[in-house]
Amino acid sequence: MASGPSSKNSLIAKLIVLLLILQLVSISVGGNITDNSTSLVDEKGEFNSQSLSEFDLNFGYDIAGEYIDFDNINQGQIRYESELDSYSNQVLQDSASGAPIATDVTISNNQEINACWVNQEGSIQYYWNNIEGDTKLMQVDEILGLSDGVSVFDCSISVKENGRSSMLYTNGTDLKAGQIAYASSLYSNGDQWHTRTILEDVNVTNVELAITPEQFEWGVFRDDNGALYRVNYTGVFWVTGLIDAGPVGEDFELEINSAGDVYLMYTKANQAILLTISNGQYSEQIIADSEKLHHDIGLTMDEFDLIQLFTSTLDENQTTIRIERSLANENNQLSSSPKLSILSDLSDTSSSVVLFADFNGDYFDDLAYSEADGNTQMLTANGRVSVHYGSQDGLSPIANLTWEGVMDSQMLGNGLAAGDYNGDGFDDLAIGSPGANTNDGLVQFAFGSSTGLSTSLEEIGGISLPTLSGDKFGYCLETVDDLNSDGYDEILVCSIDYELSSDTGKVELFFGGSNDGTWTKMGSPNQMLQGSNFGQSISADGDLNGDGLNDLVIGNTGTLQDSSGYSSVEVRYGSSTGYESNPDHSYQSISPNTLFGYQVQIINDLNNDGYDELFVSEPYNSSGLFNSGNVWVFYGNLSGVAATPEYRMTGDANDLLGLNFASAGDTNNDGFNDMFITRNGGFDQGKVELILGSGDLIDDTSYFVAGGTSSFGHAISNHGDSDGDGLSEFFFNSQSVDESQTVFLNL
Repeated sequence: MASGPSSKNSLIAKLIVLLLILQLVSISVGGNITDNSTSLVDEKGEFNSQSLSEFDLNFGYDIAGEYIDFDNINQGQIRYESELDSYSNQVLQDSASGAPIATDVTISNNQEINACWVNQEGSIQYYWNNIEGDTKLMQVDEILGLSDGVSVFDCSISVKENGRSSMLYTNGTDLKAGQIAYASSLYSNGDQWHTRTILEDVNVTNVELAITPEQFEWGVFRDDNGALYRVNYTGVFWVTGLIDAGPVGEDFELEINSAGDVYLMYTKANQAILLTISNGQYSEQIIADSEKLHHDIGLTMDEFDLIQLFTSTLDENQTTIRIERSLANENNQLSSSPKLSILSDLSDTSSSVVLFADFNGDYFDDLAYSEADGNTQMLTANGRVSVHYGSQDGLSPIANLTWEGVMDSQMLGNGLAAGDYNGDGFDDLAIGSPGANTNDGLVQFAFGSSTGLSTSLEEIGGISLPTLSGDKFGYCLETVDDLNSDGYDEILVCSIDYELSSDTGKVELFFGGSNDGTWTKMGSPNQMLQGSNFGQSISADGDLNGDGLNDLVIGNTGTLQDSSGYSSVEVRYGSSTGYESNPDHSYQSISPNTLFGYQVQIINDLNNDGYDELFVSEPYNSSGLFNSGNVWVFYGNLSGVAATPEYRMTGDANDLLGLNFASAGDTNNDGFNDMFITRNGGFDQGKVELILGSGDLIDDTSYFVAGGTSSFGHAISNHGDSDGDGLSEFFFNSQSVDESQTVFLNL
């Protein structure tokens, strides 16, 4: 397809019929527009409005007949007809005057239709039409035809900014170029085509042509061996070069953007490939990979230079077209339709944690998740942890590896974290079982390697077994990026039932180390303020003060089922020795039962100032609508976080805003990181929304990503790439209910 000032669609037919699309103004003010349509109303619509934003639209015709203000148009009427409601058709050539094949059509910026086709008897034809109805029909050149033993023909046409058409076409084994010259004193006989042979004996089977921003021709052709070549005009002469030795498919598409970057899409073997040529540098992207791939593909570029494309597969006479469009101008570029769903075979379970990591070092991210309340092996709440390895084809819906608890109420996987704890370059998996050994608790490890995680869980001296009994050691786990630069990541372990004097709950930090060594405890926090569960939520995912070390935030509050008491949040900045006993900042709620700190999360830098941000939820805050929830936002800076939040987000009634947060990275490629936030959606529904980062302070603007049951999004993965396509993936937990009302985990 042509780029820049024109767009083109290839047609193959015995009979050429051109559909002349006469674009109509969607909103009309004054003047007269004559067409063949019948108006469905003669007077103004039933309603008037002052702006388009007042309407909740699915389709434009929903408000046909209305009068609105739009841009600089005052009370313009929304017309009933669309762009395709007025058209004409004309037969240009039928089989009686030749057998037309290998047609190509392009529409210029002036809405002028330019078309070329080949007559198998031995000629190249050209057609032109404008919106006033003026037409031209010309023979461009005489070429070798069927009677000369030629059976392969093709032509491609494109239009320059000055409206002049250029063409590439085959002539037997040769490749020719043509350009129209308009009637003038020099061409007194009318418009003429200048043609020349640019390559001889190259056996061209297919050809595409586009125009560069410098208004030079840039073409691609395929030979009878399936090799793909470029052929482009420099302004002085034509040059050529090999692009792909092939064999490539017969259909390929060509676009050039306003910056001069060349985009070429073609098929080869079982792959659809998008080749980009920018400043002479070639880069490839695999768009599709399937044994059923068909060579029919499509590529175009919209007015914003964004690529829109499709690929096709053919399976037992059934064709499937897969359309992909660039979302670079969309605020939310995440699809609400899941790429993959994983349904548990355990009933009445939920996911405690879901995360991505690369356990086997193959550069495809792997998925790990836990069902700590799962019942297996005739046990109750023994728990299960599952791992799915990534690959070029993505994640398998069936787990590659699972571990299950060996005792009732073990809750294997209630704590789950990944990091390189033994410093060998492979991610490891840490698994907490707070109910093990009659609620003493246990932390075990599966270490990564080139073959994946170890199938047996290992206990490590100094960390796996608690020093006290009955504290539910391993209730939660959190990885801390290597604080002391020894090559080993650190790990935080929560003991949610720890009690000493007025303290309830404990969080300890341990050095990573070798598999056969004894890991030692680092500087760890001590509870300073009131709260019912010190470690109800923890986050060490980022750097609030920009010193290169991960900081720690701990929420000290109750649960959704038991919210009684006051709550607090404590912040500590990281150091090479760990975290100080006393917090650097602390925040105490002044109202009981609000669950201040129910979820705390250090979120990736949203305003691109080099410092991460802190989000703290308070789902039962009662200062607004009932159970609306508040989220307190603290922006990081050189000194860390401030004594008071920079912004307060509020939800709607029963939203319980801030049930979960997660960093999302830069989802829309605008240079700012984004984040997810979870809220109730009403009627036992939950939903995850996207908040975009920017240079301004955050506000309450969010974009719906996905929704599900009431538990939807209570666990959100970090972003991963399981199939190596360069696109981030996220998992949200949910629950599915079957016909017998049995609840199953669904990721």
